[in-house]
Amino acid sequence: VNEDFLKLTIDEYMGDVQDKTRIRDLHLELMGDVIMLMPTVQSARFHRGNATEEELALSRTVMSYWANFARKGDPNGEGLILWPRYDHDEGYMHLDLKQEAGSKLKEHRVKFHAELQKQKGRTKSEQDVKADGQQRSEL
Repeated sequence: VNEDFLKLTIDEYMGDVQDKTRIRDLHLELMGDVIMLMPTVQSARFHRGNATEEELALSRTVMSYWANFARKGDPNGEGLILWPRYDHDEGYMHLDLKQEAGSKLKEHRVKFHAELQKQKGRTKSEQDVKADGQQRSEL
């Protein structure tokens, strides 16, 4: 991301807003647009009119899950693979041309990132102890 892009983006979203709460809200809107809106819209536009029969069936399936959830608070319904509750088993539904219920989505990646956070925390704690020791020795 270059500096010109950042300036244009900040100007588009923030303008001359000074209120900290409004800046926070606009920042959240920006992040949502970058992370969710743009990839979703771009993907939808790319696939518009180019879907295979399998993809159209997937679309109908996903719409059925969403409609059931909106109607009764539960995505499950007749003819659909059971969408598991998210509880201690961390059940989820893998939505693809073939739906599959699973548990502990990408658990190996979760463990990887959790370990990185622990290491980062230890490194930060070690740096804090060193800095604290240096400050005391200067006194």
